[in-house]
Amino acid sequence: MKKIISTISAIIILTALIAPAALAANPRFNFEAADLKTLSVANRTANTIWQNNSISANNNDQVAFQVYYRNGVADTIARNTRVR
Repeated sequence: MKKIISTISAIIILTALIAPAALAANPRFNFEAADLKTLSVANRTANTIWQNNSISANNNDQVAFQVYYRNGVADTIARNTRVR
């Protein structure tokens, strides 16, 4: 009986230690309504404004890209974040 109580106690203690880590918030990017589009483009030669979808460009035009990302979850750290 002592062995069963010890085993159950150990399981309860381990669950209490592991559960908060499993329920912790994870970083999330650009999910709020106020966030900008992730990728915007503009034709610098033609002085176009930032576009969300596409632009027209001729040979030798300068095209610019703007990448936006923001972790919207408070008190989380997004490690090894890459833009591809």
